[in-house]
Amino acid sequence: MPNGSAPESMRKPYLIAYDYGQGAVWAYIKAESAKQINDHFPDFRVFETTPASMTEAERAEVASRMSFDLDQPSGWLKSVIELRKNR
Repeated sequence: MPNGSAPESMRKPYLIAYDYGQGAVWAYIKAESAKQINDHFPDFRVFETTPASMTEAERAEVASRMSFDLDQPSGWLKSVIELRKNR
């Protein structure tokens, strides 16, 4: 993963969805751009805005439980990276 290539002020959280076939995992990933996320995870759908189908309560829950940093992956995001390394 990148090593802090942009100043913190240029990075922002992007809402993503990872469709695994029987549903989707929603998360926020802090990155320089949507392209940066897609370059690392082409199968993640990156949203510039919250989808109309997602309520504010759902968005807030995702933000509080599933927020990660592309430069310092942890939790679910780190697991995804590790699983892909072992393929």
